[in-house]
Amino acid sequence: MIDLNILNTFVNEPYNDMNNFNLGYEYELIGQTAIALSYYLRCAEYTNNDNLSYECLIRMSKCISKQGNRDVNELTCLEHAISIKPERPEAYYIMSLYHSYRGNWLKSYMYACIGLESTDLQSTDLQRIDLQNSNKLIKDIGYYSHNQLLFQKAYSGYNKGKINESKQIYYDLLNNHPDKAVGVVLQWKS
Repeated sequence: MIDLNILNTFVNEPYNDMNNFNLGYEYELIGQTAIALSYYLRCAEYTNNDNLSYECLIRMSKCISKQGNRDVNELTCLEHAISIKPERPEAYYIMSLYHSYRGNWLKSYMYACIGLESTDLQSTDLQRIDLQNSNKLIKDIGYYSHNQLLFQKAYSGYNKGKINESKQIYYDLLNNHPDKAVGVVLQWKS
């Protein structure tokens, strides 16, 4: 059931980017992905906030994924998100998952590596914590840590023949981040 306050707010200001985003998210929550997709698209078109546009495109990709059989459209949304904010890791992570699910190990590995490069760029910033807090996505998309990208790199790398590198990444995750490594594996399996 749609929250009537969100619907009323949208009716009063239909061109407001956040009103479109919130209504799209409400529809996504109840499984109405086609209408959610249209509100995310409206939000991405109306906003001047690149981070919000980026998030809308990722959410659109997730909606299309749930509908099934529209792989090209799903990838297009993710590619467009990357073109808006190439320095953010979330879309790279989802692209890596997309390709590993389909057995495209080289592409999965490539996107995990690029995503790790973007997290390395952010981690060298002196104000990393402030940057991460100001750039957080509004709603959860399933990306929490660069360890997820490390796991994807190891998993796809193993499947494309990079056995020693993958083994080293797995050992590093288990030895240096044991509390987070288990969470990465469990979250990836779900």
